[in-house]
Amino acid sequence: MTDDDGKVVKTSDGTPKTCECVTENKSKQWLTGLVADITIFTYGMQTGWMSPSIQVLQGPNSPSGYPLSDYEISWIAGTVTIVAVFFCLGFSVVCDRYGRRMSLVLVAVTQAIGWIIKLISANPVCLIVSQVFVGIASAGVYTCAPLYIKEISSDSIRGSMASAGIVLQSVGTLIMFGIAPHLEYHTVLWLVTWIPVVNVLLLLKIPETPPYLVKRGKIDEARTTIASLVGLEPDSKSVNASVECLTKAQEYFDTLPKISLKRAFADKATRRAFYIGLFVVSLLDFGGNFVISIYASVIIKNSGVTVRPELQALSLPAIMIIGSLVSTVTVEKYGRKPLLISSLIINGLPMAILGILLILPTYGFEIAQWIPVLCVIITVFAYGAGVLPIPYIILMEIFNFEVRAMVFGFYVTYGWFLCFLQTIIFTPISQALGMHVIFFLFSAVNIISAICCAIWLPETKGKSLEKIQDELCAR
Repeated sequence: MTDDDGKVVKTSDGTPKTCECVTENKSKQWLTGLVADITIFTYGMQTGWMSPSIQVLQGPNSPSGYPLSDYEISWIAGTVTIVAVFFCLGFSVVCDRYGRRMSLVLVAVTQAIGWIIKLISANPVCLIVSQVFVGIASAGVYTCAPLYIKEISSDSIRGSMASAGIVLQSVGTLIMFGIAPHLEYHTVLWLVTWIPVVNVLLLLKIPETPPYLVKRGKIDEARTTIASLVGLEPDSKSVNASVECLTKAQEYFDTLPKISLKRAFADKATRRAFYIGLFVVSLLDFGGNFVISIYASVIIKNSGVTVRPELQALSLPAIMIIGSLVSTVTVEKYGRKPLLISSLIINGLPMAILGILLILPTYGFEIAQWIPVLCVIITVFAYGAGVLPIPYIILMEIFNFEVRAMVFGFYVTYGWFLCFLQTIIFTPISQALGMHVIFFLFSAVNIISAICCAIWLPETKGKSLEKIQDELCAR
């Protein structure tokens, strides 16, 4: 942001106030953002492919030529998480070096390769290799897509656009759960392989983000892009003001030494933003929802409840969609902080009840079969409504352009590691101490996180980056 003399207006700690897209016509921003979000939709389909495919791959008519063993299935299923941990930081480098749009193109290409290899062969080695590409793409999805959405969207719709990606992820999973059990194995793959292929073509048509174009010295292209996104002429005052704002900020950053973690942490606002980011990613990925999404059938079975497998498979992503739609509609009205706090409480209480329900049968008590199912439904809803989307929205909003890609790569790596950690500790702790202990732990994490959010987390709804950083410096 510049003052009347054309000088860079700075925050209280000396860093420049950065610029957002001017807010006029938002339809082009939504359409452009949805093209980027197709990568998240494909991610939802690829993560949803494994569950309904296990029965096919282990059946007598397995496309692999023989029924796969549990050991082979475990490798096929586990490869994605392991690979994703090692590629997140690489995608943050790609985002900064080659642009946000081209990094999304790379994600979509990798997603297409993952499907194509599955289509060519169902040999377990080929399936593992295909899952390696899915893992690489999964590392990039939540590193690249949120960055792109942040940098092409106006403050007033930023949260809703980010939540829309979560809706599409759940829709992708639901579609896969719906079609995979009822269509032939290769028919499913033929249908879904075209989605990332078409996505690549669409991504090549959308613009690069204005901040990245300015960073590369493409000022005229940045002006044209901003004008297109907000529905104004390139020579309008509002567009010129935004371009000048971005240019002045970039000139300031160009005078500084090359960005590094040490220099980033020297900035008070960035340092506090990093701690907040670490906190929200921790509560997102260690709150128990990832375990519930994987072990829902085991949890319900251990509670003495019998649910039709196909009904259970379709119900969880459907509930996630409802929760995500609630987030999309309410996040700009009520704010990030109230939505996250309420969803953490709603998430934590049913987990405590689940823990109690898992203990009661050992003392001879009978429980109504609908109660554990309701608890799982509530936690999945809370996950979609706030626990999953809000941390990513906050991460989008609290970092400046210079460090955004770098820290996103770190956080996504950290998040995948926590997901992997949950999956490997769940079974041993459940067997040693009882499954109820795990759910009491997850409940405590959610409730304590809600209290910490109420005390410590800043509200970012509708605020520009400069205002958010000023508030962080004042804390």
